[in-house]
Amino acid sequence: MSKCTAPIQGHQGDTEAARACPVHGRGPIRQAGPAGPPPPSAPSQGRPAEPFVDLKYWDNGTLFSEQHFVGETLHNEEGPAWIAYGRAGGTVIAEIWMANGKKHRDGEPAAISYGGDGSVRSEEWCLDGVRQRPDGGPVATRYRPDGSVESESWLEGESGNERKVDYREDGGVARVSKLQNEPGRGATPGSDDSPAITTYREDGSVESEEYFPRGQPRPLSDTPAKINYRSDGSVESEEWREGDDGVGRRRVGPLSINHAEDGTTVESWEPRAAHLPVRLVRDPDGKITDSSWRHDLPSPIDDEKYAAEYQHQSDRAEAEGKRLLSDRPLSPERILGATRRLAG
Repeated sequence: MSKCTAPIQGHQGDTEAARACPVHGRGPIRQAGPAGPPPPSAPSQGRPAEPFVDLKYWDNGTLFSEQHFVGETLHNEEGPAWIAYGRAGGTVIAEIWMANGKKHRDGEPAAISYGGDGSVRSEEWCLDGVRQRPDGGPVATRYRPDGSVESESWLEGESGNERKVDYREDGGVARVSKLQNEPGRGATPGSDDSPAITTYREDGSVESEEYFPRGQPRPLSDTPAKINYRSDGSVESEEWREGDDGVGRRRVGPLSINHAEDGTTVESWEPRAAHLPVRLVRDPDGKITDSSWRHDLPSPIDDEKYAAEYQHQSDRAEAEGKRLLSDRPLSPERILGATRRLAG
């Protein structure tokens, strides 16, 4: 059996000794010591259109990665086109099968990652660079160290979008996400007409729903960005804030509403003008029982007076809305006239 001519230190650069090695002499061999396995990368320009293997090494001399090229393109019809090895040496931690620079493998996963003990940690199925699986199984699976399934992703129809399911350690469903594949963004949560993310409790009841149309944060809308439920299915709270910075996603109205079991609601507002409240408490009939308003205006504000006026305007708007909905036809002129009356 042939042995590498530099088994300890590794080959130094693109030298004649490297080319003459009976094991690694299929092309130039380069010394490298990266901090972790990089994704497959293209080689330098100008290589001939013939099979070529590029080997890189950890700084301790052990093999770091093996990449198979045909000319400038990652391609291997006999096995993985890219293989990553652990620093200790000899242990494969990732393999990717590629054809013409794209992830591709018939009948088996095109990308596999492994734990330090050799167990499979993740699998991805692709044909011609696109996630596909003809047998209808999950196109992506992640495993825990004990071998149990942590998450699975399935294709949704022919749209290319996916449904991802995250599991608890006991096998129960913890979360279901609808993913939309977009160029340059990959798979991100997105759904136009249903929750993009649904979280479940251990008993199977829905804990929360989040909405993200087309993979983006919701635009300004009266539809909550997130709804939290009690175990009995009743709504506990609604939120119009998103992200770590709590950006509001509503033109006018409270950015969060907490629903008490007795029917009382507490609205939290982000005041953008002096006439909007900071907090409103309503009884089960919708009447304001407590409130707070902005107090950074030149003159003091009478909270009770503002609350009464706001209730009056709300009642007018609700009554006018009901009347408009009952009238037919609903012409643009009638809508404009109603809007002017409310504004006056």
